[in-house]
Amino acid sequence: MHKLKFLCTSVVTNRLIEYKPSFPWSIFMPKSQFVMESRGEKGCAFTATISFRAGSLFKKLGKKRLEAVKQHMKEEGENLKKILER
Repeated sequence: MHKLKFLCTSVVTNRLIEYKPSFPWSIFMPKSQFVMESRGEKGCAFTATISFRAGSLFKKLGKKRLEAVKQHMKEEGENLKKILER
């Protein structure tokens, strides 16, 4: 299990949560966000995005960490979606 600290950089109620990891991971992952877009009567669209800034060496050396981050983002996005749907 990996533990990273994150800083919330922007919040727009019911629309956007933007954050980034603390240094040194912020060099490789400068921004992540959850976006909620209203679809009227149909509910809303929920999108989780991670921005990676990684060279080919990091992609090879940090592949397990990168996959763990992707899996974690997916799980956290699903958890946040469930909370928002209440």
